[in-house]
Amino acid sequence: KPPKRHWSTVSHRIAASASASPPTMKVFDWKRRNADESAINDAENFVFTLDNLRPAPGSRHRKKRKGRGIAAGQGATCGFGMRGQKSRSGRPTRAGFEGGQQPLYRRLPKFVGKPMGPGHTKTVYNLIKL
Repeated sequence: KPPKRHWSTVSHRIAASASASPPTMKVFDWKRRNADESAINDAENFVFTLDNLRPAPGSRHRKKRKGRGIAAGQGATCGFGMRGQKSRSGRPTRAGFEGGQQPLYRRLPKFVGKPMGPGHTKTVYNLIKL
């Protein structure tokens, strides 16, 4: 039976062995993990065109599929919790509602005047045959 070691010495040994390996850039998209991107990483000789533009690995995420069971991670309440106004069906509050504070459209004065009223002239164009 090996002797018991203190947890701090074990963690230092794990950290030392992890730092000895060279840092690698992990590609998060599983479809592109085996893709050869050596040409793209050569910035001096590579020309970007519209047909070879693609997002950086790990910058794009799939949308969460909510309400598909508890195993999917966002099932049942879909991340809205059990109670409260935001967990109910329908829109939680009306558009422009600021939680009881006077909304912006009521704080500002009314927009008075029409763009075609006095002081504005309308340009009249003649019809031409093409």
